[in-house]
Amino acid sequence: ASGPPSSYDYNAPPSSYPPPSSYGAPPGGYGAPPSSYGAPAPYYPPPSYSAPPPHSYGAPPAGLTYDAQTGEEIRTIFITGFPADVKERELNNMLRFLPGYQASQMNWKQGQAQGFALFDTGATAVAAVNMIAHIQFDEASVLRAEMARKNMFFKDDHGPGAAKRPRFAGSFPASAPPATTYVASGATNVQPVQPKGFAEVTNIGDNPPCSTLFVGNLGDDVVEAELHGLFAPHPGFKQIKVVRGARSVTAFVDFEDVTSAMSVHAALQGAVLQSSNRGGIRIQYSKNPLGKRREPGM
Repeated sequence: ASGPPSSYDYNAPPSSYPPPSSYGAPPGGYGAPPSSYGAPAPYYPPPSYSAPPPHSYGAPPAGLTYDAQTGEEIRTIFITGFPADVKERELNNMLRFLPGYQASQMNWKQGQAQGFALFDTGATAVAAVNMIAHIQFDEASVLRAEMARKNMFFKDDHGPGAAKRPRFAGSFPASAPPATTYVASGATNVQPVQPKGFAEVTNIGDNPPCSTLFVGNLGDDVVEAELHGLFAPHPGFKQIKVVRGARSVTAFVDFEDVTSAMSVHAALQGAVLQSSNRGGIRIQYSKNPLGKRREPGM
């Protein structure tokens, strides 16, 4: 028998069985990668965790602003709406218990008082704006607050021509000694009360922050034990006083300091109690700390 022709290809199938076009051969020629080599196939979409982040990812929290020229984070707030006879120390006294407060200064422009206050971060400055806006400073003055365009700066020098120095958070004692010592009745062994929800409440005309909170919009069937269980677990709680009037029930809640009262003012605003039949409770700062009278000019 004669050998196979020298041109016979041992690796090729018989000529009577031509392979289909896709049999073992990649498109574009044997050994050549497809033109889209390295790109994911259409039926292999990238997993969700590799998707590009949303447009808001990494954006600063709402309310933060930056100096248009330097890019510095704004930590200063601008306050207006003061009465004509306001004193600079009143501005400092109003702000010194706010978280992050560092310094303040009062300027007068065309007879109108303008307050500036510096905070340690932009976030604490934004929180201060939200807390101060719409506060009723006195009977005829409601404050307006917004972020300033530039940060406060000051010089620690003296002499003619020196810039007016602002008042700092430590310019006055952190707290005055209380006129009366209160003991929270039943402060130990308190059964905490959790609100069943929260609701939006209208809180226009609030007073400047102080250590006593005024609680309104309470249900007719509310009892002191329920309110005590709501407020007593919070740090700084001292005592609560429930007042039952002819038309409504209100309460005064006293704390060790203004900072503690401010924390509860924000945390429990609009809380809906089990006894509520009017919606969420409305928490405001009392005109006077419990057991005290506000000093003239404060």
